[in-house]
Amino acid sequence: MFKENHLDKKSSLSVRIYGSTLYISLITLCLMAGLEIFMLIFSVANASFYGEYLWRYRAFYISLLVMVLLYIGLCLYVKADLEKRFRILDFSNPFFAAYMLGWSLGITYSDWLTTGSVELTVFMTFSLSVPLCFYMMPGMFAFVVLLADAGMLYFVASAGTLGEVINLVIYYAFQLVLGVSLLGLRSKLVERIAEEQKNADMDILTGVYNRRAFDQDMKTITKNGIPEDLVCFTVDLNGLKDVNDNHGHDAGDMMITGTTDCLKKAFGDNCRIYRTGGDEFVVLMFAKQDELAGMIERYEKGLKEWTDNNVLELSTAYGYCCAADHPSEGINKLAAMADEQMYKDKALYYKTTGKIRR
Repeated sequence: MFKENHLDKKSSLSVRIYGSTLYISLITLCLMAGLEIFMLIFSVANASFYGEYLWRYRAFYISLLVMVLLYIGLCLYVKADLEKRFRILDFSNPFFAAYMLGWSLGITYSDWLTTGSVELTVFMTFSLSVPLCFYMMPGMFAFVVLLADAGMLYFVASAGTLGEVINLVIYYAFQLVLGVSLLGLRSKLVERIAEEQKNADMDILTGVYNRRAFDQDMKTITKNGIPEDLVCFTVDLNGLKDVNDNHGHDAGDMMITGTTDCLKKAFGDNCRIYRTGGDEFVVLMFAKQDELAGMIERYEKGLKEWTDNNVLELSTAYGYCCAADHPSEGINKLAAMADEQMYKDKALYYKTTGKIRR
């Protein structure tokens, strides 16, 4: 009934697998930059090897080197800011993939016009379909990479020169960097968003849900319908103002956390506890009438045990309302009726103790 803010097992696995993608990408990019520098030196020392295509390949090596260095700079510039890094790389990864695909198609077309055949650039064009696949179907990652592996091994085995082998490795490494870096970022961003959402719904002092979570769950219940065994249990501490004034706010915080512990022990895991105000709590639980009496008895026993073990007295007023007793009422009305009963209990406490309500 309640919407949990956590990652499923599959997403958590993705986060663990790609948790170090930034560093993997940077190392790979640095190696690629070194390979491009090596190829530029090779083209100077062996210019005759390239013949009339010398400057075409040099232009390619230089442009790829510049692109790799820019990519490294982007990663380092936004390294500490995950969300900014994601926004930048979400744009730059497809851009770089399209850029390299354009180069491959251009070289392939040029080879076809010049020689009437297509050689290793066919693999280059194929390998660049891998990063594009990430933006369309991330789930196809393993399948497509296996195909790319098979293609790379075939072409490397049939390559005639060291330069051709290096080119293939560079293309393959870069398409992996593009795909894995963005996929890793997406996974880590999902984890951060889920964690922030969870923290936004939690009360820092007590570790239970806060008013924001309570309002969201009330909307969810209103939308989905009220289960027959739903119980709304409201709590308000007695005398917290006097404790804060006479013993300090640390003592008041002890009473608040003590109440939280008593609620947890009494109502178990089949409920949600909310701290909706300074000393106000709401518990939404699933319980039948005969079960509820035992839970409330455990709660009162817990309050007494806490008082016996501490200098302060822990006393609370409470009220509850069962959906089974009011099948035609909405959740807000049930909460209001529980509050009304709680206020009566509080008035009775001050009347019987003779304390002044502040």
